[in-house]
Amino acid sequence: MNISPENNKAIGYLQDYDPSIIVMMPVKNAKNVMAQSLCSLANQVEMTRKMLVLISDDHSEEHWENHINIKEILSDKRFLMIKPPTGFNKVSQNRNFLIYFSITYANNLEILLRLDADDFLEESNILCTIEKYFFSSTFYFYKPYTRTQCNLLLMGNALSCDGLKLNRINCASNRLKNHPSLLEQLDAMRYGLPEAELPSCNLIWKPELPIQYPALKSAEDHLLLTHCLLKYKKEDFYIEEEKLYANYSLSGNVTANNKQAEIYLQSRQFIFNTALNYEPN
Repeated sequence: MNISPENNKAIGYLQDYDPSIIVMMPVKNAKNVMAQSLCSLANQVEMTRKMLVLISDDHSEEHWENHINIKEILSDKRFLMIKPPTGFNKVSQNRNFLIYFSITYANNLEILLRLDADDFLEESNILCTIEKYFFSSTFYFYKPYTRTQCNLLLMGNALSCDGLKLNRINCASNRLKNHPSLLEQLDAMRYGLPEAELPSCNLIWKPELPIQYPALKSAEDHLLLTHCLLKYKKEDFYIEEEKLYANYSLSGNVTANNKQAEIYLQSRQFIFNTALNYEPN
């Protein structure tokens, strides 16, 4: 991937700072909403590993980084801005650029996760909790009293619209590891049932995994999660059914536009067909 020379300083900073955890934040014209998102990251407590928020601005038309509240947060050494190549026309391209940049230049990276600029973390210690899932010697899943390697983690999320928290959540459930149950949920999701939406924004993984966002115009994160649920072994994939990772906004421009377009349902039909026709190796 072509990395612009204007990112050379950021590359040097990333290598010197040497984070273990990178929170990837793709940005596109989010000035009015991202202060809350950045604050939720800046206010994380009780972490034992070094965390970096890597922000890739996809050529926004607004100068959000100069907003006084945002500018103060960005002065924190845990925040770093980079510039993606020009010509991106899909959300997946900026997300994959963040993945590439992270795994290429962070030499001791151990966890990758994403938070969109219009969403925010649900609890001030949620990243500390995520650390424990991956690294604590006393945390067990799948088999009692057997320390199993956690390579992927899925959590649920709360929902809000126009600043108001909704009385519904996107649940993360272990039943998604069961192929018939996954098909049942994807079947409901392809008809636009809100309660059937997968908690796909809350996927957290180790950088050794070859994870990339598919080039769909809508629901690319749903397709990625579906691939992971089908591909990776149950004992490598922990699903947290109780704690919530983030509060997801239903008010974003891309979300709103997709819901008004036929592509919203077409992409979900494609995801259902992908899972229906899946044949394990």
